[in-house]
Amino acid sequence: IDMFDCVLPTRHARHGTILTSTGRLNLRNARFATDESPLDPGFPSSPATPWSRAYLRHLLLTDEPTGRRLLTLHNLAWLFDFVERLRSSIVEGRFEAFRAETHAVWG
Repeated sequence: IDMFDCVLPTRHARHGTILTSTGRLNLRNARFATDESPLDPGFPSSPATPWSRAYLRHLLLTDEPTGRRLLTLHNLAWLFDFVERLRSSIVEGRFEAFRAETHAVWG
């Protein structure tokens, strides 16, 4: 999968959408205003892990460039990790199980 010229991680971040192990989340939603949890507890190697969803939402809503940058880095790291897990599932002969698990979460 060619990620070299992919705008998806940046476009999603610009609009407040993050990719997570439980699906997409839109940080612009009010429910994240007081959410002190990390972006994706299932993805601890995210560059944005030290900051809470509420804080990143605040950065996004105040148009602070750092917020969009951190969300972009998170989305990029998440996609790279996803593609690595996809490749591993193919090599290990368990792609169908990986596909089914992914479809169950992402639809």
